[in-house]
Amino acid sequence: MRSVVAAILTAAALAVSVPVAAQPSSRPKIGVRAYGIFEGESMLAEKSFKNILTTGQNSITLVGAGAEVVNIWKGLFARIAATSSTDSGSRVLVDSAGTVYKLNIPVTIELTPLEIGAGWRFNTKPSRGKTVMVSPYVGVAYVNQSYKETSSFAADEENTDVTDSGQAFFGGVEIGIRFVKIGIEAQYRSIPDALGVSGVSKTFNETNLGGTVFRLTFGVGF
Repeated sequence: MRSVVAAILTAAALAVSVPVAAQPSSRPKIGVRAYGIFEGESMLAEKSFKNILTTGQNSITLVGAGAEVVNIWKGLFARIAATSSTDSGSRVLVDSAGTVYKLNIPVTIELTPLEIGAGWRFNTKPSRGKTVMVSPYVGVAYVNQSYKETSSFAADEENTDVTDSGQAFFGGVEIGIRFVKIGIEAQYRSIPDALGVSGVSKTFNETNLGGTVFRLTFGVGF
């Protein structure tokens, strides 16, 4: 009797283990993303940008591209991205009372942030019969940012060409429709002590060249 029970239990165990072993691994495969970037940034140095830029706003538009390696380990991913903006404005003078005077000297401002970061994607699986997958994510990044401020008739020492570093914290959601990937992201960049040495930023005591960013991405992933 015991031998019969043992045989039945052994057969049952084998019956269960065979289909389980035959199932494919649930671990997601390592993948890559390549995408274009369109983003708007509201600069933390609000007064400086509002008074210098022709638009009278502290917001700028940046475009660029990026790439990611996803599912490195579970939801871990790594990214690199670069964007840039070119905006026109005018040099200004601020008196002791805080009154701003436009000098009508054209100035071009170029901002180019390069970010290298990592994060965690909360991978989801599409429902049966569905092809859309929605994946929220969060992460942090190191930012190396170039800032140029030039005027056509200015001497070299009157122009600005500096590179500073800081960090970014971001979160968003990726919408995947087969291999097409669309991303919506919010980001906070901090580039401390990049301003405030001279000029209008010193007058307004604004030192951080970061800002809050709303980013849209569109690309492909495999």
